[in-house]
Amino acid sequence: RELAWLHCCECGQQTLLEVGQQVEESAKWVCTMNTWNPEMAKCLTSEEFMQQLRVLHVNTKGKDGEPLMDNLPKVRGELLDLWWLYNVITQMGGWQTVFSNTWLRWVYKQKDEWYGMT
Repeated sequence: RELAWLHCCECGQQTLLEVGQQVEESAKWVCTMNTWNPEMAKCLTSEEFMQQLRVLHVNTKGKDGEPLMDNLPKVRGELLDLWWLYNVITQMGGWQTVFSNTWLRWVYKQKDEWYGMT
């Protein structure tokens, strides 16, 4: 089954089009139009996401009192696009859904720098 994605004209966030939903290809689409997944019906830019993530990293400590993560993760030497990954995994139903349906390979194929990883 082919997945259909929509991209918000305002923030660039993408959403997975629910089966049975139709949107004109030429129509502008914004996050607030996402009626099938209300939790994702708000814009969030990459910059806002990364700012929230950095605050979380600074303020969250492990059991030993050390930060949970000193640096943002990298793939093949490049910073991981966590905003993109968050959007895709969330829109596909969350990590458990992606993992249990073996969709991870599809996710890897979407980024050239990840291609070939399993």
